Amino acid sequence: MAGPYPAPNLDPETAMTSQYALRRTSLFALLAIGGGLAAPSHGQPIETLTVEAAREVKVGQTTTGIPVSEITVRSRVNYADLDLTTDAGVKALKDRIRDAAAGACKEMNVRVPAEGSSVESCTRDAVKSAMAEADKVIAAKRGAK
Repeated sequence: MAGPYPAPNLDPETAMTSQYALRRTSLFALLAIGGGLAAPSHGQPIETLTVEAAREVKVGQTTTGIPVSEITVRSRVNYADLDLTTDAGVKALKDRIRDAAAGACKEMNVRVPAEGSSVESCTRDAVKSAMAEADKVIAAKRGAK
């Protein structure tokens, strides 16, 4: 018995791999349980917005010849800790949206660079789309005040 997890009739390399897999599985189980503890209770809305960076690029085609042509990188912006009834809270949300959009567009540009496409124009489009959703959330929060 070489370690805390006995592995009878296994060579040392297989035994080490089994121990590693068990530890890795235990870590994932622990993270899943911990994530469950941090999840909101039933009935509580999750206060996040989605920021999408999208680009039309032909990346392939289906078996029937139909082109596949959109790449999207999504980021979630959490606003649960912000008071959107205040100007400072709204400014913080808008800053988070801009940061998430810039990050998503930079990631997309690295993964799938496209000629004629800029991070700046991608960011501008992603912010515009997310701000429409943010404005609805802000109006709802301020209306409930």
